[in-house]
Amino acid sequence: MQSFVSILCDKYGVSSELVSQLLLKMEKKSFGKHELVMGPDNRKQNYYIISEGIWRGYRIFDSEDRTLWFERYGDILYSEASADYRIESISNSSAYVISKNDLDILCQESHEISNLIRTILEQYYFEITEWLIMLCQPTARARYLTVLEKDSEVFQLVPQKYIASCLGMTPQSLSRIRRQIVK
Repeated sequence: MQSFVSILCDKYGVSSELVSQLLLKMEKKSFGKHELVMGPDNRKQNYYIISEGIWRGYRIFDSEDRTLWFERYGDILYSEASADYRIESISNSSAYVISKNDLDILCQESHEISNLIRTILEQYYFEITEWLIMLCQPTARARYLTVLEKDSEVFQLVPQKYIASCLGMTPQSLSRIRRQIVK
């Protein structure tokens, strides 16, 4: 767990003592490949800190899923959203989980933990905003190149069909763009 604590401290600029204290209050859960973390039958208000693997958030549009984002080890997320929104573990993964209610109580009991959560959520907000801005490029090629420059690791961790969906194109279009760039 110590190396994971170090990852969180480096990523969010927070103290290892507080991160360790928070993780001790959370439950560690494992998720299988393609397992729904949150879906129509599981709409609990939980906070997650992913300790292994990669997840994707997606919505159902006209009977097709549309990938919205990817999160991986060290990332946090909140699970409550609309009924057509889902979170899927793309790979075998694990995460620390705490209910919103339990986290609220913990924050009321500890000013330090409350500040830790605020710091982490601020960083998360900046990261998700940056991701959304990357996806606002006017062309599919520009979106691909921006994500490739800013987050190339995602191309090693995520199947091409999910990346294509997230970039608003078909897998065939993504393949064509990649071939053109390699030439």
